[in-house]
Amino acid sequence: MRWLRFHPRAKKLGFNQSYISKIETGQVDISVILLKQLAKCYKKDVGWFL
Repeated sequence: MRWLRFHPRAKKLGFNQSYISKIETGQVDISVILLKQLAKCYKKDVGWFL
């Protein structure tokens, strides 16, 4: 999800740079709720992120 860091919608969801970096490197697991929020924000199906 390296594209997440550069996308302005990531900030809209309240992600800071440190958290985005941890998501990208697999240091944190994201919840189903967060996955659904990402899908809605980016207008993608949840499966697109998997």
